[in-house]
Amino acid sequence: MTTDPPPHRTWRPEAPEETDRRIRTSLIGGIAALVLTLAGAIVLLELARTQKSQVCLEQGRKTCASVFGELPAGRTKPQ
Repeated sequence: MTTDPPPHRTWRPEAPEETDRRIRTSLIGGIAALVLTLAGAIVLLELARTQKSQVCLEQGRKTCASVFGELPAGRTKPQ
């Protein structure tokens, strides 16, 4: 069983259009990653805030609305 060596590639300089495309693709990918990271952080912070307000309501505290602002949808202040 013989294995042939991979074909020899000769180095050639990259065309300016290819370089521009590579840079543009990298920038778009970096911006997309940054936006998705920020969006994920915002979602996690909002979920943490909502969880804290729900725990506050379940404990029967009357100051939940003043501490957390608006109550989660469907929840009312304890009487």
